Amino acid sequence: MRKQHGRDNATSLFGMEDIPSDGQTRNLLDPVAPGYLREPFWDIHHLVQLSGYLDGYRHMAGTLLLSFDGTRYFSST
Repeated sequence: MRKQHGRDNATSLFGMEDIPSDGQTRNLLDPVAPGYLREPFWDIHHLVQLSGYLDGYRHMAGTLLLSFDGTRYFSST
């Protein structure tokens, strides 16, 4: 996106300027077992939920829709 538009989501949403390449990100994250990130994920989720930010993403039944890109079917190894 940066090549096409001169900016990307990391810069627009989070103010990040120096973004690691896909390869560097894979080098950092591939050795980490998914279970290692489970507790921090739920801790952060709980804080965001308490903030009320997720309320706008709830279905009428009260369920929450979350999208995870490439968490099951893609791997760099």
